[in-house]
Amino acid sequence: VSPGAPPPLSVHVALIELGIPHVLYTTHSDQQPGKGRRYRVVIPATLADKSELEACLAWIFHEMHGADCWLADVPENHRLSQPWFFPRVESDNSEYLCYASEVGEGLDVQAALDWFRAETQVTARQLNEATRTATPRDQDS
Repeated sequence: VSPGAPPPLSVHVALIELGIPHVLYTTHSDQQPGKGRRYRVVIPATLADKSELEACLAWIFHEMHGADCWLADVPENHRLSQPWFFPRVESDNSEYLCYASEVGEGLDVQAALDWFRAETQVTARQLNEATRTATPRDQDS
């Protein structure tokens, strides 16, 4: 485990390989003492509600981790109304990086939803099997 996030270029390349359009840019606190890598990844998507956001996030992190890109989820990802701002002040001790890719047709929300539904069904079934201690007893015995 290392502090901060993976190198921005690694995340950018993984997203391109997954066909996910995005803008990635470093924040003002990137590589500040004790902070490690800090950046935002903005992925355009048309989502109906928060449940679709949650499903898409789960799918994106699943795909990124499968590509050996261990980007961590953070609380602000789960807010539909989270504003994202570019750094206001250029700093000599914090290099500003920005990567963008318009690869693909956009985030495939339906594929993410289908994956999430299948994944949660498997998880629910596994949980049921793991917590079942005995078959129901016959009331007459």
